Amino acid sequence: MSKNLTAKIYKNLWNKTILGVVFAIIVFSSISSSYAYTVTFEKWGPKLKENSAVCIIEPDFANSLALSESFSKRLMDETRISIDEWKVHLQNSELGRDKSIWEIKQIPIPLDEQQDFDYDSCHIFIKFKEKPESQDEWYKLLGKTQYELGDTGRSDITIYYAAIEFCKTEDKDWIYFDPCYEDYPRLMQQLKSVIKHEFGHGLGLGHYISDDLDVSVEWARGIIPAPSIMAVFSHQNLNENIITPKDIVAIRSIYGENGFLPDTDDVKVFEFFQSSSEEYIIPKAGYTTADINGLISKDQFISGIQVELTVIDPNQSIDTRKVRVNSDGVFNFQTVIDEEIINGTYTVFAKYRDEKSPEITVDIQHEGNYKQSKFPQWVKNSVQWWSEDKINEYDFVLGLQHLVRVGVLNPSEIQVTDDYEENKPIGVKIPNYVKQTSLWWVQEKISDEEFIAGIQYLMEKEFLVISFL
Repeated sequence: MSKNLTAKIYKNLWNKTILGVVFAIIVFSSISSSYAYTVTFEKWGPKLKENSAVCIIEPDFANSLALSESFSKRLMDETRISIDEWKVHLQNSELGRDKSIWEIKQIPIPLDEQQDFDYDSCHIFIKFKEKPESQDEWYKLLGKTQYELGDTGRSDITIYYAAIEFCKTEDKDWIYFDPCYEDYPRLMQQLKSVIKHEFGHGLGLGHYISDDLDVSVEWARGIIPAPSIMAVFSHQNLNENIITPKDIVAIRSIYGENGFLPDTDDVKVFEFFQSSSEEYIIPKAGYTTADINGLISKDQFISGIQVELTVIDPNQSIDTRKVRVNSDGVFNFQTVIDEEIINGTYTVFAKYRDEKSPEITVDIQHEGNYKQSKFPQWVKNSVQWWSEDKINEYDFVLGLQHLVRVGVLNPSEIQVTDDYEENKPIGVKIPNYVKQTSLWWVQEKISDEEFIAGIQYLMEKEFLVISFL
């Protein structure tokens, strides 16, 4: 990118820098489990507005040792898909309402158009660099988001694409292994995770932080899937860095019921609406009680009108209940959850006099499932979304790659490649019936063993090829 072009993009000052995903190497001898922790979901001010545009600036692959033209084109496509994933999640969160309130306009800017492009039409910039300019940030940052000075909501996102490895040097006494940048790009799935994380900053989200170090380390090492794409760590199991219901609820809480459209003067009906806990762990052969409560404002309370409570389970099944409101405006819903309840994230909201409460999310897990399950929730999510045509075959196969890595699928019996060839066919010739059996699996209508046996068969017959790019 030329100096003149850079000046065009940076003609305004930026007052706040959000450091993106943190690249950390963490070594611990043991990790203790803990569920008694709290989290902070930082929320920042900048917002997308109606008719805002996200401009994706193609990297200068001709002057980069790490990028080829084909990888650069693919990086542009995957950036577009990552932003679309945010849009699809937000639009799917609307039940019976206009989904266009969450429309996100994207403008890819190829190299040959960058010199004369009108950057004033851009609201969020996404560009790509080999590595941070400051050596103090080397090996620490995978991405960075900066907000423009003032209440414009404009932001600038930089994604660093060079692969980070450990290079060997030695002298007469010692052998050293220090981090270094290589002349090839990082894995595409890792880059996509960073893009989704940084775009979350562009939408106005800060980091999702735990006050328990052990929990943060478990997120970083992939022992427990991070509850949010905005967790500050990047780790080896980067496929687990997915947009979650918590992220969508947080975005909706920033923008309100009108999405990216202009705000209106809404009547405040709910003083508060909350769950007694963000996470419920069901003991083995036991049960626990979930508690949802809220308060109707005095100005809106009418005796005899009930609250309509809606619960959406991880399979997107909807259950609606009526809850009585006390004379002081307080309402409370309690329910027993036991071994019959499925694992995952539940979305809950209430309606009173046709006005909707903020949404909340509640995680329900059976005791020991985090540590013992061979199938992380993100794998089941990707299988479900693929079976419902919400993601493509490439993203579906990413979940299967994880199952190969952890030994659930046997690489000795299937075709597995490990190279850096670009445009390697992934997930080819998948029979149509696999979508139905995949949906049965996430709905627990068939067992884990039956699902894996079916996938193993497809691989043995080379109907499904797994590549690690």
